[in-house]
Amino acid sequence: YITLSHCWGQLQLITLTNSNIVTFQEGLEIRKLPKTFRDAIYVAQRLTVQYIWIDSLCIVQDSEDDRKRESALMMSVFAEAFCNIAATAA
Repeated sequence: YITLSHCWGQLQLITLTNSNIVTFQEGLEIRKLPKTFRDAIYVAQRLTVQYIWIDSLCIVQDSEDDRKRESALMMSVFAEAFCNIAATAA
């Protein structure tokens, strides 16, 4: 898998929440994602890497328990990735 490190900034990003988790599990339309996410997915595809980890899409943002649990694992998530993409500007 590849990870994406990005600054959330002032934009209202699409995020994983308890209310949309089933929709996320069914699949997201790539064209509806922010350009930074689409670009990262494109890089993953070009590198023939099947999975990408994006915090706002992989951590349930309105669950304090999930945020605490996943934040504790974030160092290993990034350390064990095939590649880390750093989006420093958009």
